Amino acid sequence: MGAVFKSNRNVKIVAVIVAALVIAGGVIVFAQHRNEAAAVAFVPPETVPATAIESEYTYDIGEETDSVLNSEEFGDEDYHYAYEYYKDFDCDCDECFNAAGFAAIRIPTGEPGVYRAPMIALTFDDGPVLLTHYLLDILDEYGGRVTFCVIGDMVENGADIVLRAFEAGHEIVGHSWDHQDLARLSVEEIKQQIWDTGAIIEYVTGHAPPPIFRPPFGHFNRRIQHAAYQTGYSVLNWSIDPRDWRDRDEDIIHDHIIYHARDGAIVLLHDIHPTTIYAMRRTIPKLIKMGFELVTATEVIYYVYGELTPGYEFTGTRR
Repeated sequence: MGAVFKSNRNVKIVAVIVAALVIAGGVIVFAQHRNEAAAVAFVPPETVPATAIESEYTYDIGEETDSVLNSEEFGDEDYHYAYEYYKDFDCDCDECFNAAGFAAIRIPTGEPGVYRAPMIALTFDDGPVLLTHYLLDILDEYGGRVTFCVIGDMVENGADIVLRAFEAGHEIVGHSWDHQDLARLSVEEIKQQIWDTGAIIEYVTGHAPPPIFRPPFGHFNRRIQHAAYQTGYSVLNWSIDPRDWRDRDEDIIHDHIIYHARDGAIVLLHDIHPTTIYAMRRTIPKLIKMGFELVTATEVIYYVYGELTPGYEFTGTRR
Protein backbone atom coordinates (compact mmCIF):
# COMPACT_ATOMS: atom_id res chain seq x y z
CA MET A 1 0.00 0.00 0.00
CA GLY A 2 2.82 2.35 0.90
CA ALA A 3 4.56 1.57 -2.36
CA VAL A 4 1.42 2.42 -4.32
CA PHE A 5 1.04 5.71 -2.43
CA LYS A 6 4.66 6.62 -3.16
CA SER A 7 4.18 5.71 -6.82
CA ASN A 8 1.07 7.91 -7.13
CA ARG A 9 2.86 10.74 -5.38
CA ASN A 10 5.81 10.44 -7.79
CA VAL A 11 3.42 10.46 -10.75
CA LYS A 12 1.78 13.62 -9.43
CA ILE A 13 5.16 15.27 -8.92
CA VAL A 14 6.22 14.39 -12.45
CA ALA A 15 2.90 15.69 -13.79
CA VAL A 16 3.35 18.99 -11.96
CA ILE A 17 6.89 19.34 -13.28
CA VAL A 18 5.77 18.61 -16.85
CA ALA A 19 2.91 21.09 -16.55
CA ALA A 20 5.28 23.72 -15.23
CA LEU A 21 7.70 23.13 -18.10
CA VAL A 22 4.85 23.38 -20.63
CA ILE A 23 3.66 26.66 -19.10
CA ALA A 24 7.19 28.05 -18.98
CA GLY A 25 7.74 27.04 -22.58
CA GLY A 26 4.55 28.78 -23.58
CA VAL A 27 5.62 31.94 -21.78
CA ILE A 28 8.99 31.88 -23.53
CA VAL A 29 7.40 31.34 -26.95
CA PHE A 30 4.88 34.12 -26.27
CA ALA A 31 7.66 36.47 -25.20
CA GLN A 32 9.64 35.65 -28.32
CA HIS A 33 6.63 36.31 -30.55
CA ARG A 34 5.89 39.52 -28.67
CA ASN A 35 9.47 40.72 -29.10
CA GLU A 36 9.42 39.79 -32.79
CA ALA A 37 6.15 41.67 -33.26
CA ALA A 38 7.56 44.67 -31.44
CA ALA A 39 10.66 44.57 -33.61
CA VAL A 40 8.46 44.65 -36.70
CA ALA A 41 6.11 47.32 -35.38
CA PHE A 42 8.80 49.70 -34.13
CA VAL A 43 11.16 51.01 -36.78
CA PRO A 44 13.74 53.43 -35.32
CA PRO A 45 14.10 56.59 -37.42
CA GLU A 46 17.74 55.74 -38.06
CA THR A 47 16.72 52.78 -40.23
CA VAL A 48 14.25 54.68 -42.38
CA PRO A 49 16.39 56.82 -44.73
CA ALA A 50 18.11 53.99 -46.57
CA THR A 51 14.81 52.52 -47.74
CA ALA A 52 12.92 55.79 -48.02
CA ILE A 53 15.50 57.75 -49.97
CA GLU A 54 17.85 55.44 -51.81
CA SER A 55 15.48 54.66 -54.65
CA GLU A 56 16.08 55.04 -58.39
CA TYR A 57 17.07 58.60 -59.21
CA THR A 58 16.53 60.22 -62.57
CA TYR A 59 19.25 62.34 -64.11
CA ASP A 60 17.53 64.39 -66.74
CA ILE A 61 20.41 65.08 -69.11
CA GLY A 62 18.90 66.24 -72.36
CA GLU A 63 17.84 63.47 -74.75
CA GLU A 64 20.52 61.14 -73.38
CA THR A 65 18.72 60.42 -70.12
CA ASP A 66 17.89 56.78 -70.80
CA SER A 67 21.32 55.87 -72.09
CA VAL A 68 23.02 57.62 -69.16
CA LEU A 69 20.76 55.92 -66.63
CA ASN A 70 21.50 52.54 -68.14
CA SER A 71 25.24 53.07 -68.25
CA GLU A 72 27.67 51.77 -65.63
CA GLU A 73 28.64 55.36 -64.83
CA PHE A 74 25.32 55.99 -63.09
CA GLY A 75 24.55 52.77 -61.25
CA ASP A 76 22.35 52.46 -58.18
CA GLU A 77 25.37 52.89 -55.94
CA ASP A 78 26.06 56.38 -57.31
CA TYR A 79 24.30 59.27 -55.57
CA HIS A 80 26.37 62.19 -56.77
CA TYR A 81 23.66 63.52 -59.05
CA ALA A 82 25.64 63.48 -62.28
CA TYR A 83 28.55 65.10 -60.49
CA GLU A 84 30.87 64.06 -63.31
CA TYR A 85 28.95 66.54 -65.45
CA TYR A 86 29.10 69.32 -62.88
CA LYS A 87 32.51 69.14 -61.27
CA ASP A 88 34.50 70.72 -64.12
CA PHE A 89 31.88 73.36 -64.79
CA ASP A 90 33.10 76.53 -63.08
CA CYS A 91 30.98 79.22 -64.74
CA ASP A 92 27.68 79.77 -62.95
CA CYS A 93 26.01 82.05 -65.49
CA ASP A 94 22.73 80.79 -66.95
CA GLU A 95 23.99 80.81 -70.54
CA CYS A 96 27.04 78.64 -69.83
CA PHE A 97 25.21 76.40 -67.40
CA ASN A 98 22.41 75.66 -69.85
CA ALA A 99 24.92 75.12 -72.63
CA ALA A 100 26.40 72.19 -70.71
CA GLY A 101 23.75 69.92 -72.22
CA PHE A 102 21.76 68.82 -69.18
CA ALA A 103 18.72 69.97 -67.26
CA ALA A 104 17.97 70.10 -63.54
CA ILE A 105 17.89 66.90 -61.52
CA ARG A 106 14.46 65.37 -61.08
CA ILE A 107 13.30 62.51 -58.86
CA PRO A 108 10.39 60.20 -59.77
CA THR A 109 7.40 60.31 -57.42
CA GLY A 110 6.13 56.86 -58.29
CA GLU A 111 3.52 58.18 -60.71
CA PRO A 112 4.35 57.77 -64.42
CA GLY A 113 5.85 60.95 -65.83
CA VAL A 114 5.59 62.84 -62.52
CA TYR A 115 8.79 64.09 -60.93
CA ARG A 116 9.76 66.34 -58.03
CA ALA A 117 12.80 68.36 -57.09
CA PRO A 118 15.34 66.87 -54.65
CA MET A 119 15.39 68.60 -51.26
CA ILE A 120 18.38 69.74 -49.23
CA ALA A 121 18.58 71.70 -45.96
CA LEU A 122 21.31 74.27 -45.33
CA THR A 123 21.72 74.95 -41.59
CA PHE A 124 23.76 77.80 -40.10
CA ASP A 125 25.15 77.69 -36.56
CA ASP A 126 26.43 80.15 -33.96
CA GLY A 127 24.60 83.32 -34.99
CA PRO A 128 22.99 85.73 -35.17
CA VAL A 129 25.78 88.07 -36.30
CA LEU A 130 25.98 90.96 -38.72
CA LEU A 131 27.23 88.61 -41.46
CA THR A 132 23.84 86.90 -41.28
CA HIS A 133 22.34 89.95 -43.01
CA TYR A 134 24.54 89.29 -46.06
CA LEU A 135 23.43 85.66 -46.13
CA LEU A 136 19.80 86.78 -45.97
CA ASP A 137 20.46 89.13 -48.89
CA ILE A 138 21.69 86.16 -50.96
CA LEU A 139 18.64 84.12 -50.01
CA ASP A 140 16.35 87.03 -50.86
CA GLU A 141 17.93 87.17 -54.30
CA TYR A 142 17.83 83.47 -55.17
CA GLY A 143 15.06 82.08 -52.98
CA GLY A 144 14.89 79.04 -50.75
CA ARG A 145 14.53 78.53 -47.02
CA VAL A 146 17.26 77.60 -44.53
CA THR A 147 17.54 76.85 -40.81
CA PHE A 148 19.39 79.10 -38.36
CA CYS A 149 20.63 77.41 -35.19
CA VAL A 150 21.07 80.37 -32.87
CA ILE A 151 22.89 80.93 -29.59
CA GLY A 152 20.39 82.00 -26.92
CA ASP A 153 22.41 84.77 -25.29
CA MET A 154 23.10 86.34 -28.70
CA VAL A 155 19.46 86.46 -29.82
CA GLU A 156 18.36 89.60 -27.99
CA ASN A 157 21.23 91.71 -29.32
CA GLY A 158 20.62 90.28 -32.78
CA ALA A 159 16.85 90.47 -32.53
CA ASP A 160 16.49 92.41 -35.80
CA ILE A 161 18.43 89.71 -37.66
CA VAL A 162 16.42 86.87 -36.12
CA LEU A 163 13.14 88.64 -36.84
CA ARG A 164 14.16 89.38 -40.44
CA ALA A 165 15.06 85.72 -40.99
CA PHE A 166 11.84 84.51 -39.40
CA GLU A 167 9.63 86.87 -41.40
CA ALA A 168 11.38 85.76 -44.61
CA GLY A 169 10.23 82.20 -43.92
CA HIS A 170 13.44 80.74 -42.55
CA GLU A 171 13.51 78.43 -39.56
CA ILE A 172 14.93 79.48 -36.18
CA VAL A 173 15.97 76.76 -33.72
CA GLY A 174 18.14 76.69 -30.62
CA HIS A 175 21.84 75.87 -30.46
CA SER A 176 22.11 76.07 -26.64
CA TRP A 177 22.15 79.22 -24.54
CA ASP A 178 25.89 79.86 -24.41
CA HIS A 179 27.49 77.14 -26.58
CA GLN A 180 28.58 74.96 -23.67
CA ASP A 181 29.36 71.33 -24.37
CA LEU A 182 26.06 69.80 -23.31
CA ALA A 183 27.69 66.38 -23.03
CA ARG A 184 29.41 67.68 -19.87
CA LEU A 185 26.22 68.98 -18.23
CA SER A 186 23.58 67.28 -16.13
CA VAL A 187 20.15 66.46 -17.53
CA GLU A 188 18.60 69.39 -15.63
CA GLU A 189 21.25 71.80 -16.88
CA ILE A 190 20.71 70.66 -20.48
CA LYS A 191 16.95 71.08 -20.11
CA GLN A 192 17.49 74.64 -18.87
CA GLN A 193 19.66 75.40 -21.92
CA ILE A 194 16.90 74.13 -24.19
CA TRP A 195 14.11 76.00 -22.40
CA ASP A 196 15.95 79.32 -22.10
CA THR A 197 16.93 79.36 -25.79
CA GLY A 198 13.43 78.44 -26.90
CA ALA A 199 11.98 81.17 -24.68
CA ILE A 200 14.16 83.95 -26.15
CA ILE A 201 13.38 82.81 -29.71
CA GLU A 202 9.66 82.95 -28.93
CA TYR A 203 10.08 86.36 -27.27
CA VAL A 204 11.73 87.84 -30.39
CA THR A 205 9.66 86.14 -33.11
CA GLY A 206 6.34 85.87 -31.29
CA HIS A 207 6.22 82.16 -32.11
CA ALA A 208 7.51 79.09 -30.31
CA PRO A 209 10.37 77.46 -32.25
CA PRO A 210 10.01 73.93 -33.66
CA PRO A 211 10.67 71.31 -30.95
CA ILE A 212 14.18 70.53 -32.14
CA PHE A 213 17.63 71.86 -31.21
CA ARG A 214 21.22 71.42 -32.31
CA PRO A 215 23.72 70.59 -29.54
CA PRO A 216 27.09 72.36 -29.76
CA PHE A 217 29.74 70.31 -31.57
CA GLY A 218 27.04 67.85 -32.58
CA HIS A 219 27.59 65.97 -29.31
CA PHE A 220 24.87 63.47 -28.44
CA ASN A 221 24.92 61.20 -25.41
CA ARG A 222 22.44 59.56 -23.04
CA ARG A 223 21.99 62.68 -20.88
CA ILE A 224 21.30 64.85 -23.92
CA GLN A 225 18.87 62.23 -25.18
CA HIS A 226 17.04 62.13 -21.82
CA ALA A 227 16.89 65.93 -21.60
CA ALA A 228 15.55 66.16 -25.16
CA TYR A 229 12.94 63.51 -24.48
CA GLN A 230 11.80 65.13 -21.23
CA THR A 231 11.43 68.55 -22.88
CA GLY A 232 9.70 67.11 -25.96
CA TYR A 233 12.56 68.11 -28.26
CA SER A 234 14.38 66.25 -31.02
CA VAL A 235 18.11 66.61 -31.71
CA LEU A 236 19.29 68.07 -35.03
CA ASN A 237 22.64 67.05 -36.46
CA TRP A 238 23.83 66.72 -40.06
CA SER A 239 24.86 64.44 -42.92
CA ILE A 240 27.17 66.84 -44.80
CA ASP A 241 29.98 68.76 -43.07
CA PRO A 242 32.18 70.91 -45.35
CA ARG A 243 34.19 71.93 -42.24
CA ASP A 244 33.82 75.61 -43.00
CA TRP A 245 34.95 76.34 -39.43
CA ARG A 246 38.34 74.78 -40.21
CA ASP A 247 38.89 75.35 -43.94
CA ARG A 248 38.23 79.06 -44.33
CA ASP A 249 38.23 78.65 -48.10
CA GLU A 250 35.12 79.38 -50.16
CA ASP A 251 36.18 77.02 -52.97
CA ILE A 252 36.60 74.07 -50.58
CA ILE A 253 33.23 74.79 -48.97
CA HIS A 254 31.46 75.15 -52.31
CA ASP A 255 33.01 72.06 -53.88
CA HIS A 256 32.36 69.85 -50.84
CA ILE A 257 28.66 70.71 -50.77
CA ILE A 258 28.15 70.34 -54.51
CA TYR A 259 29.98 67.00 -54.57
CA HIS A 260 28.04 65.50 -51.63
CA ALA A 261 24.64 67.12 -52.27
CA ARG A 262 21.85 64.59 -52.30
CA ASP A 263 18.13 64.37 -51.70
CA GLY A 264 17.26 64.62 -48.00
CA ALA A 265 20.68 65.85 -46.85
CA ILE A 266 21.26 68.29 -43.98
CA VAL A 267 24.34 70.52 -44.34
CA LEU A 268 26.27 71.97 -41.38
CA LEU A 269 27.49 75.55 -41.93
CA HIS A 270 28.35 78.62 -39.82
CA ASP A 271 27.21 82.12 -40.72
CA ILE A 272 29.91 83.64 -38.48
CA HIS A 273 32.66 83.10 -41.08
CA PRO A 274 32.99 85.48 -44.07
CA THR A 275 34.32 82.64 -46.25
CA THR A 276 31.11 80.72 -45.67
CA ILE A 277 29.04 83.68 -46.82
CA TYR A 278 31.27 84.10 -49.88
CA ALA A 279 30.83 80.41 -50.66
CA MET A 280 27.04 80.75 -50.44
CA ARG A 281 27.09 83.35 -53.23
CA ARG A 282 28.07 80.48 -55.54
CA THR A 283 26.68 77.43 -53.75
CA ILE A 284 23.06 78.54 -53.32
CA PRO A 285 22.42 79.46 -56.98
CA LYS A 286 24.37 76.37 -58.12
CA LEU A 287 22.22 74.03 -56.00
CA ILE A 288 19.07 75.68 -57.33
CA LYS A 289 20.26 75.37 -60.93
CA MET A 290 21.09 71.72 -60.28
CA GLY A 291 17.43 71.28 -59.40
CA PHE A 292 17.55 71.25 -55.59
CA GLU A 293 14.82 72.81 -53.50
CA LEU A 294 16.30 74.58 -50.47
CA VAL A 295 14.11 73.71 -47.49
CA THR A 296 14.32 73.85 -43.71
CA ALA A 297 15.74 71.06 -41.56
CA THR A 298 12.34 70.09 -40.19
CA GLU A 299 10.97 69.84 -43.72
CA VAL A 300 13.73 67.37 -44.58
CA ILE A 301 13.08 65.43 -41.37
CA TYR A 302 9.36 65.15 -42.08
CA TYR A 303 10.19 63.99 -45.60
CA VAL A 304 12.87 61.46 -44.62
CA TYR A 305 11.61 60.23 -41.23
CA GLY A 306 7.91 61.09 -41.25
CA GLU A 307 7.78 63.08 -38.01
CA LEU A 308 9.77 64.69 -35.22
CA THR A 309 10.31 62.30 -32.32
CA PRO A 310 11.40 63.58 -28.88
CA GLY A 311 14.80 62.30 -27.84
CA TYR A 312 15.86 61.17 -31.32
CA GLU A 313 18.91 62.42 -33.20
CA PHE A 314 18.13 63.33 -36.81
CA THR A 315 20.89 63.74 -39.37
CA GLY A 316 19.32 63.58 -42.83
CA THR A 317 20.49 61.16 -45.49
CA ARG A 318 24.12 60.19 -45.82
CA ARG A 319 26.17 59.08 -48.79
